[in-house]
Amino acid sequence: MAAPDTVPPTSVRGGIPAATVSRADLVARVSTALNGFTATQHISPNHVVEFDSSDPGRAICHSYMYAQHLLRGSGNGEFYLLRGSYTNHMLRTPEGWRIERIIQHRSWEYGNTSAVTEALARSQAQASAGQTDH
Repeated sequence: MAAPDTVPPTSVRGGIPAATVSRADLVARVSTALNGFTATQHISPNHVVEFDSSDPGRAICHSYMYAQHLLRGSGNGEFYLLRGSYTNHMLRTPEGWRIERIIQHRSWEYGNTSAVTEALARSQAQASAGQTDH
């Protein structure tokens, strides 16, 4: 049994609607957004794991989420804070446990709520400028 190379519907902010995407695409999208920020800090504490009593190869991991972002020079505000939690559906594979599905539950936001969209645009502009310089 192996985890599929896709991640089913996931709630993500910043132009990434809930959808089934490949793991590689999800990593690329998140990396693009994070690269546009001046600095970020993401904390996921207090993990609680529930094992599936009918299938020992499945579990659900719940954790809190605290994500702060700095976007220097933004006219909409340089700081963005997001708090909430994650529900990660896990699957045991021969290579170890893998996340099969991610659900982000957003509790509240503070600051520049357009920061993720702005960071994506900055990162994409930087990538385009780097490609044209060669």
